[in-house]
Amino acid sequence: MSIDEGKGLNPYFEGRFDGESDELCALRLTLARERDEARAIANDRDAMVDHRDRALTAMHQRVDAITRERDEARAEVERLRGALRGLHDDIVEYQRINHLGGYDNHWMLAARAALAATETQP
Repeated sequence: MSIDEGKGLNPYFEGRFDGESDELCALRLTLARERDEARAIANDRDAMVDHRDRALTAMHQRVDAITRERDEARAEVERLRGALRGLHDDIVEYQRINHLGGYDNHWMLAARAALAATETQP
């Protein structure tokens, strides 16, 4: 018989306790092994859940960063569009006032094409 002081019977004890049959001993040892396997499976599941949670957190953080970068880029595009529109309109006005023509020169066409390409859709 194996009794650890203050701990009760040791379920892993390979021998038989007093009054324990061979069948009961085999069942006790099988139960202890199955309990250990169940704990190992639960630990593996918990580890997988933790890994999944960390991966999801990292993914959400990356999505937040990309969204923030996209929003900053969109704001910068709008700022540059405004500057280009202002320059284009000033040049058009200068050319009109001074009867210079050139409204359809290469750079004016490029400016209008860039403004049209970046126009926001409703």
